[in-house]
Amino acid sequence: MSLILAANAGSSSLKISLFRLADPVSLVLTCSISNITAPPAQFCFNGTAESLPAEIIADHESAFAHFLTRLDNPSQIACICHRVVHGGDYAAPVVIDHAAYDRIAALSDLAPLHNGAALAVIKACLEKMPSAKSIAYFDSAFHTTIPRHIASYAIDQCIASKRGLRKYGFHGLSYSFILRSVAQFLERPPTSLNLIVLHLGSGASACAIKAGQSLDTSMGLTPLSGLPGATRSGAVDPSLIFHYTNKAGRITHDPGMAVNLHVTMAEDILNRKSGWKVLTGTTDFGEIVKRAKIRVRNEAKVDDEESTDQWTLAFDLFVDRILDFVGAYHLKLGAAIDALVFSGGIGERSKELREVVAARARCLGYAKVDPAKNAELDQGVVVDIGQKGEGKGEREKRVLVCRTDEQKTYPVNIKEAVRDYIYTHGGGHPDEFKDDINLWQNLRKDGVGGMVHVNRIDAFLLSVSKYPIHAAGVLAFLKKSAIPKMVYPPGEEDNLRDLSESFATSLELLMLAQAQECSWQMAKLNRYKNALIAKVAARVASLYQETSQVIRGASPSIKDIFPSDWLPHIEAKCHHFAAVSEYRKSMDEIETSRYGIEIARLQEAQAEAKKAYDIARRGRIKPPVIQDIQSLLEIVQKNLSRAERDNDLIYHHDVPAVSSLISITQTNLVSSTVPPALHDPSSLIGSGRLIFGELVGWGTKEAINIYNDRRHNLIKEKILNASTELQDAADEALRILHLPSSLEALERPVGLPPSLLRKAEEIRHEDGPTKIEVSIEDVQRLSQQDQAILDEAMDVLDNEASEDEAARKYKSLDRLPSHEANVELIAKEKRYRTVLTQAAASDETVRQKWDEWEQSIVELTWSEEDLEASIPSSTLSSSSATTVQGRETQNHSRALRVQIEALDDVHRARGQLVRRAQTLAAADDIQERVTKIAAGFARLAEVTPAMFEDVLDEELAKYDKFFSEMNEIRQRQGAIIAEIQRLNDLFLRSRKDDPAVKEREHALQNLELAYHKYREIMGNLDEGIKLLDAVVTKIVGGAAERYSHLGVNIPPYTHGISKRRQPETSEPSPDMSHGPAAQGSIKPQPRSGLQTLTPTLKMPARGKKSASSKSALGLPALSSTEWDFEDIKLPPPPTLKRRP
Repeated sequence: MSLILAANAGSSSLKISLFRLADPVSLVLTCSISNITAPPAQFCFNGTAESLPAEIIADHESAFAHFLTRLDNPSQIACICHRVVHGGDYAAPVVIDHAAYDRIAALSDLAPLHNGAALAVIKACLEKMPSAKSIAYFDSAFHTTIPRHIASYAIDQCIASKRGLRKYGFHGLSYSFILRSVAQFLERPPTSLNLIVLHLGSGASACAIKAGQSLDTSMGLTPLSGLPGATRSGAVDPSLIFHYTNKAGRITHDPGMAVNLHVTMAEDILNRKSGWKVLTGTTDFGEIVKRAKIRVRNEAKVDDEESTDQWTLAFDLFVDRILDFVGAYHLKLGAAIDALVFSGGIGERSKELREVVAARARCLGYAKVDPAKNAELDQGVVVDIGQKGEGKGEREKRVLVCRTDEQKTYPVNIKEAVRDYIYTHGGGHPDEFKDDINLWQNLRKDGVGGMVHVNRIDAFLLSVSKYPIHAAGVLAFLKKSAIPKMVYPPGEEDNLRDLSESFATSLELLMLAQAQECSWQMAKLNRYKNALIAKVAARVASLYQETSQVIRGASPSIKDIFPSDWLPHIEAKCHHFAAVSEYRKSMDEIETSRYGIEIARLQEAQAEAKKAYDIARRGRIKPPVIQDIQSLLEIVQKNLSRAERDNDLIYHHDVPAVSSLISITQTNLVSSTVPPALHDPSSLIGSGRLIFGELVGWGTKEAINIYNDRRHNLIKEKILNASTELQDAADEALRILHLPSSLEALERPVGLPPSLLRKAEEIRHEDGPTKIEVSIEDVQRLSQQDQAILDEAMDVLDNEASEDEAARKYKSLDRLPSHEANVELIAKEKRYRTVLTQAAASDETVRQKWDEWEQSIVELTWSEEDLEASIPSSTLSSSSATTVQGRETQNHSRALRVQIEALDDVHRARGQLVRRAQTLAAADDIQERVTKIAAGFARLAEVTPAMFEDVLDEELAKYDKFFSEMNEIRQRQGAIIAEIQRLNDLFLRSRKDDPAVKEREHALQNLELAYHKYREIMGNLDEGIKLLDAVVTKIVGGAAERYSHLGVNIPPYTHGISKRRQPETSEPSPDMSHGPAAQGSIKPQPRSGLQTLTPTLKMPARGKKSASSKSALGLPALSSTEWDFEDIKLPPPPTLKRRP
């Protein structure tokens, strides 16, 4: 499978090219099929055209199927490259699978004339050639770099994003090829170029390229926007089509359209029934140019005369639209433009259009067009048609023509191939080398563009080319270090002969021959002796001869790899320098008066020179070489005639046979010198980095990873973890012994415990004693209020019972008597009184508790200085040091401090040990050693991690010293801690009976307990208030429920105490008394009982209000009209006695 097929499907055409996969890629055949949707189709195969009926070619799918029948062996096709106009968000070629096919199909509405046809061909390829890989190349992919603000339309962005409505741009395949070709022509990397490119053809567009990327393009959502074309309108007012026809939204049924595309009349008119076809009647722009009245207007003077014929109108309109984009893009690129490039069928063929557009653009600084260059374009992909040095501005703005080729546009995308290789063979994840992959890809782009990325590489290659011995050294290095390690796929050895050892050897010998030839030239110019020059020339001839023998004797043959004139050149040089050697040796024979041998040498030189001349003439090698050989032959013949004449007339020496002559000793002055940069690439790159410098094979990579893991685990377990354990053990031992804090307490006041200070601050902030006193008063007041409310409630029930009894004497009432109805309330009253009695007993207990702890709690409100002064000190005073206990304590404390300092020394030594181990581990890199060893293993067998076990053990052995030191530190620390424990026991025994210590401990414990008693008292008081609050709420709630049927609304009970007790409230409650006046007795409030707890009840009045006063509960008397009872005439009631 060595063929590549390129398919370019148009709306009614299909163009196919078949290439052979070689270096370079070669074209095998071409095929074009037109009029697919308007039979008969025109089928042109490799230059032979014929018409085929609809029975054979009815659509794109059948057209492609018919093409396959003309191929001898379609199975040889490895890849099928499809040009797809609209790729949406695809930024690179994509291998077509079901998902990609569906995604492309979804874009057909945006490019119905092209994507639909391409999909038909893709479908045919997938069905008929499943073994071939189908790849889609998108015209829109080049423009994915257009900034968002340029690509967006001023419409609702939610809708635009949902439906993909933005500028995509097209002709990207062409622009990609143009960019790389122009970069190569200008000898600059593509990423440094700013271009305005005009792709002018039946479909025309313009593109602004900034720094090698598309900045803007004339085509937009579809190819319709921008420049007009043969049948396209280009950019028009969007509402024009609705004025042009009232059928714009209908589906067209034009038989010339591809089937099932659902193209509207508007799209049909603007895409196929517009452009210069409707202006002139022809799509041939060449015909338009012939008939138009073309005027190259001066940039400073605009001719006001306008031609009215349709040919001139079409030409001028096209030029005007082109200039619109040239001017706009000139501004967008900031006038920093390298070239204005014409391309496409019209751009490449219409010299008139190029001349007019370039003349109009002269005012922007573009070069003036050279009439001769513009009329007859030179050969080559890119041609400069501007006059030299005419470009104005900081950059010379050239005018170029590029012969675009959309079938050779995409650079090889190596990313996926490299990622797959690394994943399979590299011993790592491809993402580890994504920077290397991107850098390699960019270097390849620059290389393809005609520039090498790193200037140091340029210098290196220049030095190699200037010094053939360095070139020979490079080849020797490849032959020794690279080529033997290469593994070829089965059956590919013959295809990679240029990487064979014989090929490298032949080139190395050739470089050495040239270097030796340079040495011969130097010897001749420096007028060395003829004998030495002869020896140097003999070596030159020998090197050329060895080169020829290697080339001719290589298997497989490499002779066809070289250009046809190389081997004749090498063999001619071989005989040439053999003749030179013999000639120089003959001159040496004259100096020693061996005239017969001189003649024999000249005869041999003549024979070699003739061979060289014959080979050079037949091989058609370079004329200068032939001239050198011819000149030498003439000199030899002239000297031979002279020598023979002189010998015949004067010397009469015998002339020996040529075969009897002693061979000339060779003097070698050159050898292959490997440039140092090959042994140490970092010296060449400098501050840069080696691409894939960290990439090694799987076995090597795993061995390095295993070593790193083992090293990490050893250091972690035996050094870091051991260090942490020792530190924790020491800290825990000292914590248990309360060291060194217990020692510090002997020498200086240690102050009060922070927890105690926080608790004292808390009580001080809350003004604890006052708060307790106020709470006790609140509880007492609330208890009295609850009792009063309960008494008043019972009074209300008694009044009700009396009134109910009196009413029943005069009239029978349909309800229970009051004493029966109030049984439950009376039972509740007894329960409430029991609760209040118990609460009073609890309140008395709390008061007694407060009396007991009041002094200690008050002390906690003192300042920190006063509080600390009230606590006995535990320091070892000078007076206590005179006692036996004091002296023992001092001695033990000194000994403890010495051991604690020794323990600190152990900690520091351990920390230094850890740092030294970590420093060594950070610098420990065995990759170089393992890689070298792996190179030797690779020649014998597949490299596996197990092969490096000895190396890994040897490398890890350098950490053994750290493990030994850590064990010594562990033993030292254990001994020190044991001694500290012994001394601490003695220290504690000496301090055990110290009265000052006991007094201080007792005082601190008392304060701690006082805080908890404070919290306990406050909790008891809060619970008492909540209990009394709950009791009165129940009483009032029962009253509210009982009188709700009468329409009486009794509000919820609030006594105001809880609100007054909030910490942030400093104002006294309006219904509570404070201060000294409230200390002795409970003052009566403005409203007491239920009147205090509820507002005055206002009932809806109907009729005349009674003058009867309300009860203490705030309820009206039963005779009051406020109850809204039914008026009943009653006999005069007896006098009732009311309770005061």
